[in-house]
Amino acid sequence: MKQNAEFVRNLWLQISPTRLISAVAVIALVVTVVFFAIDTTPWEVLVGVASAALTFVLIVWGATAARATVKDEIRSNTWNQQRMSALTPWQITWGKLFGGTAYVWWISLIVLALWSAARVMTHDALDLHVSVLTWIAGGIAVHAVAMIAAVGFRSADGSRIEEIPVGMLVVAVLVLTQSAVPFLLLRDQGSTWHNLRLSHPQAMLLLTTPFALWAVVGVHRSIQREMQETLLPWALPLALLSFGFLFAGFIPTYGIVESVLLGAIVSFALTAALAWAAFFTEPQSISTTRECFALLRASRVREALSRMTTASVLLILLGALGVLCAIGLAASTSSLEPFAVTSPDQRFSNELLKLAPVIFIWVIIVAIRDFCVAHALQAMSRTGTRAMGAFAVYVAVMYFAVPLLLRSTDASAKDFWLPTSTSAPATCLVGALASLALVVLLCRRPWRAASKPSATAL
Repeated sequence: MKQNAEFVRNLWLQISPTRLISAVAVIALVVTVVFFAIDTTPWEVLVGVASAALTFVLIVWGATAARATVKDEIRSNTWNQQRMSALTPWQITWGKLFGGTAYVWWISLIVLALWSAARVMTHDALDLHVSVLTWIAGGIAVHAVAMIAAVGFRSADGSRIEEIPVGMLVVAVLVLTQSAVPFLLLRDQGSTWHNLRLSHPQAMLLLTTPFALWAVVGVHRSIQREMQETLLPWALPLALLSFGFLFAGFIPTYGIVESVLLGAIVSFALTAALAWAAFFTEPQSISTTRECFALLRASRVREALSRMTTASVLLILLGALGVLCAIGLAASTSSLEPFAVTSPDQRFSNELLKLAPVIFIWVIIVAIRDFCVAHALQAMSRTGTRAMGAFAVYVAVMYFAVPLLLRSTDASAKDFWLPTSTSAPATCLVGALASLALVVLLCRRPWRAASKPSATAL
């Protein structure tokens, strides 16, 4: 780190003797107040106070500080200076990730030491080192995600749009770790991951560490993009696959084939959720998509891959995983057992399993349809905000208003729109293909209008 000029620069901006001493003084004052105000169980109260302080300082304040390190570069427009410097993207990544949050880490490590001591004094030191590592990994993950959010997306012409609100990401991480994950892991009983018995702290560390590693990789790639380096879209698909198989390990299975299939299904679900999020937030450009196809036809595969948008990469991954899952579920009957035993309603579970292959194909078709609609709305809208609002209205109409309208006219009409019929499951595929054909027909004009400026580029 001493050889990293970016880290040293941020360290000089963040650290001073006055700030270091003031942080220690405030923490000592809080500890003194706790011990003088609480007579019976001061150590137990200190555990709660330290946990709250860690959540605020390491997560909320840390995310804000990490975001500020990137925003300063964007606001000052100093990326050109970084490109001309001898610093590599990895040096900039580490320098901003840890140098820009150095003061936050100083306070957090002191509070973490107090929290650990209080846990020991309350005779609750089981897996304490694992919990400490989880706090550290969680802090790194949130800081990295905040930096990625600050970089944001770029529009089709290369100009930057408004970054992703970091507050939404912090709230999402807090909700996931404090509510959804304990339910998944059965907080009081521990959990089993691929037949390996884990305590709750061990399972939390298992989930947090890959998230932190991939978040750091995401920051590095975001900085590489700002440094105008050529990037191939390998990180996001690989991250989704790794998380899919990681989460699938907590679901009981009966063999390696079932485990692989279950991992592919969970990866498909994660990819689908992220794909629709990309349709909504990422600026879409039909000209960029057409350029990619033209480059592929010209056998310039590397250049075509480097120009792909996130939505395009996710759509390709979604299609590959969907076909794999549909074929696997249709061909293997033993792989259905893990899903059947997890549902309390056996009849509902069996019906869902019959529909599963069709559901995967249906999701692929409607994803292509919504991908086309997102491009058309971006072409017709003057700003990205209007396109996002229009796409939100489109999703509400297509997935809520139309099914309710069909159900009110005829109970079986909704089977043409959604995969809900077990007697004729392929009916929904006809409706999805018909809607896709109609969307392509209606969107041809805005697509042509949007692609005219870039026609001479190729």
